[in-house]
Amino acid sequence: MDTGPPMASTAAKAIQKIRLRILPFVLLLFVVALIDRNNAGFAALTMNKELAITSQQFGLLFGDFRCRLLYI
Repeated sequence: MDTGPPMASTAAKAIQKIRLRILPFVLLLFVVALIDRNNAGFAALTMNKELAITSQQFGLLFGDFRCRLLYI
């Protein structure tokens, strides 16, 4: 009356499959986020002067912008 493999091995296979599909995508998103942060830092050098804002104001605005992107 064997109905198939035990649940533990089936769950382990499912987790392994998820890891193989999701982790590369998450890694790609992480690299893109790093590049985006770096670009914003370079843009701040000239953008702060053009917008007449201080570095503290830029940090507040950029932090708010990043948080809003996380919840979209």
